[in-house]
Amino acid sequence: MAENPTIEVITNIVSSYDVGQEVSSGRADLGLARILPIQPSIEALHIHEEPMLLTSKKRQGTWDEERVMQTDRIMTHNHPHCSDVFLQQLKHAYPLVRTMPVNQIEVTKRFIEAGLGSAYLPYSMIQEMNEVMTIPAQAISPPISTTYLLTKVRTVEVEKFIQFLTEG
Repeated sequence: MAENPTIEVITNIVSSYDVGQEVSSGRADLGLARILPIQPSIEALHIHEEPMLLTSKKRQGTWDEERVMQTDRIMTHNHPHCSDVFLQQLKHAYPLVRTMPVNQIEVTKRFIEAGLGSAYLPYSMIQEMNEVMTIPAQAISPPISTTYLLTKVRTVEVEKFIQFLTEG
């Protein structure tokens, strides 16, 4: 920011599903989203991807995917890649799995830390959590979390921000 004192940065947090509309309507020059926009006038630049890992509160003993699925509620719908398609895969592998929809990742993280359940989270979200463990995949192919930079008009300022994000 010190290098570009004339550029104003305003952050507005909205659901990934709404970012495309914010950019399309001109309320935002660019946006970061975990899904591709439905608006055809929006350019989506793939800037990052990372694995999603089954995350649970740290416990004693040996824990594997099957044990977690049998004992915990699995929080779903907290990330665009943990959608109904992934839920079908989960229920196919573990028909008796108990799920709990939680539509925000921050709430999901707090629930995991409190021992209220487990969830698949992007690797970068797990790094800042306390007293958690990740469980290796066995019967499930966890989704990959993808991040896109969305823009409608590529101004000089937008180009500088894209360069900052992709090279920084």
